[in-house]
Amino acid sequence: MSRIDKTNIQIDTSPNFESMIFEDEEENIYIEISFGLGVDPKKKITYIEILDSQYDNDKPRAEKGLTRKRLCELMHFGIKQKLYPATNKVKLEAGRLAGVKNFDQGKLENMYKKMGFKSSDKDGSNIFLMSMTDFFKWCKTTYGDDVLEAIAKKPLKKTKKNKKNKIVEKKKLLKL
Repeated sequence: MSRIDKTNIQIDTSPNFESMIFEDEEENIYIEISFGLGVDPKKKITYIEILDSQYDNDKPRAEKGLTRKRLCELMHFGIKQKLYPATNKVKLEAGRLAGVKNFDQGKLENMYKKMGFKSSDKDGSNIFLMSMTDFFKWCKTTYGDDVLEAIAKKPLKKTKKNKKNKIVEKKKLLKL
């Protein structure tokens, strides 16, 4: 069962930087996805900023594979909410995780390659790319059809930052 719902997703639609954050304290998972002009002027990239299966280092890691399953659900949710198109490329940087103490860079890169990401490492930055179509094929093959049905039952409120960089609530609700 999906845990993607209005209680653990925050959507920020500032003019130059848009993001969607999923946080689940019970599962100890934190995912941040960025999109829009701040990521790519052509708006053709959806960037996985943070993918963390142990958000709180004092708690046990999330069950193996669960963070990637939630990523599939969240990416699908973003498309359903029309935050970014299904024609985008998915981009991530291996090892770009805040607060991670012990991880093996090679294992992390191999995991992304097994998911279907292709290295676009031109300057040693560990950047990986994949088409959104291939990403969802991997999700469906790995987790089944139900993983792509992660749609919140209640509308989510969009937020934006005002000139003083404070988040303010928009009156419009996202349509499902």
